[in-house]
Amino acid sequence: MKTKLFLPLFLAFSLGAAAYSTSSNSKNSDETTVLICKSSNAYAYHNHKCSGLQRCKSEIVNMRISDAKKQGRVACKLCYK
Repeated sequence: MKTKLFLPLFLAFSLGAAAYSTSSNSKNSDETTVLICKSSNAYAYHNHKCSGLQRCKSEIVNMRISDAKKQGRVACKLCYK
């Protein structure tokens, strides 16, 4: 009897936990810090290991990914393949 009841409860809990972790991860991804080049021609945001930032002749600034997206920035094609 216990095994018949255990499996449905386990599955229900697992699915609920997965849904919770997905929603919390999406919020955390908006809080992730990225780098942007303050050049007038720059259009992307970068991770902290991007080789594309070496071309930046202007100031490089840290900001949240949500703020970078609000400025119209898109993901760098080198960093985020």
